[in-house]
Amino acid sequence: MPLDMIKPFKIQMIRDESDGSKTVFFSVRKVTQLTETKKRSEEFHAALHIDAGVDADEFVYEYLKKGGWIDAWRSV
Repeated sequence: MPLDMIKPFKIQMIRDESDGSKTVFFSVRKVTQLTETKKRSEEFHAALHIDAGVDADEFVYEYLKKGGWIDAWRSV
């Protein structure tokens, strides 16, 4: 994730696990313009298990980008 980018998701909490890994709880919101006067808003809350030493922000960003929640060229 570029350093100057505003995160298009929010990490709610990171829990350290006994084996050194982490569980990252996060949320993201996506707004789609349907017509000139109508928008659709979707929200996604989830948790991901990541290995020790992995950057949580980068991991969540890539996960959401692959899932279509974040466009690589813009953030909502």
